[in-house]
Amino acid sequence: MITNIQILRAFAAIIVVLVHAQDWVIKNNFSYENYEYLTFNVRYWGNFGVDLFFVISGYIMFMINSKKHRSPIEFLSNRIQRIVPIYWFLTFVIFTLYLTLPSLFRVSGYSLEHVVTSLLFVSHFFGYEVPALYVGWTLEYELFFYLIFALTLFIKIKDIYRLVMLTLIFMGAIYINWYSSIAIEFLYGGAIFILFDRLQCLKGYQNNFFWVPLILAIIFVIYHAHIDQTERYIYWGIPSAIILCSAILMQNINIKLLIELGNASYSIYLVQVFGLPMMTKILIKITPDMPGILVFISISIFSILLGYIFYQLIEKNINRIFKRRS
Repeated sequence: MITNIQILRAFAAIIVVLVHAQDWVIKNNFSYENYEYLTFNVRYWGNFGVDLFFVISGYIMFMINSKKHRSPIEFLSNRIQRIVPIYWFLTFVIFTLYLTLPSLFRVSGYSLEHVVTSLLFVSHFFGYEVPALYVGWTLEYELFFYLIFALTLFIKIKDIYRLVMLTLIFMGAIYINWYSSIAIEFLYGGAIFILFDRLQCLKGYQNNFFWVPLILAIIFVIYHAHIDQTERYIYWGIPSAIILCSAILMQNINIKLLIELGNASYSIYLVQVFGLPMMTKILIKITPDMPGILVFISISIFSILLGYIFYQLIEKNINRIFKRRS
């Protein structure tokens, strides 16, 4: 089951990379339109990988708490150690690179306020559409979820009541426009954990029939590519929940490559900010007439590989250091 969830994480990260890869191909005027169907028009629906990430995150947090029963401080410390060091490191790197090679990046400029608020995961409160490391907007949602989840741990209650508390807090935050309705998707994951934890008949149950709802959910997302963002938690969030449920109930997919990509999904997701523009600029220099579809494939593979290398060389070692200290 955990194996399948890791593979879902790989899928989610990769399709987000593909969306941004298409943006770079089109932005740099490579011929592409005639081949876009080969990618199933992923740039219109691939951002649903974020929704899938949020649902998975909600599930994993409830599962971790159920098994380890950490204190609020321990829980929050563990989560911060997991996401903050790498994010801060890459934010400093991108800011430094912007000062020296601004043409590599699609942002028009940085201010000290923008960088600082990005490091503190509150850039959207200061009117910035995205943080300095633009994919980090999702982490601002993640950290809010971790913080509120940690606060609920001060109260010894059953998970179902914890979910109700989180729902009320999240609805309040959405109502006052602190966060968009996509934040509800964390709650989907929590609800799925509670459901499977209570249904004893499903524990250990696995059946490959559940490939069917998983594939149908993806087809639904592709068909509903053009949606109002205020309804994203419905048209992309609910299919993401169905995909997660299906993955839990399916037999394990023991493909080492996919599992490794799932382990590296956080690095792959973040490092695309560097990999995509870097490889695009290289191809512009050496082969400006390259067909857009080949550019798309090349920069996507390069970015994913770069993210995986970063995971092996940087992320794993950083995580190892913090585990030793803990």
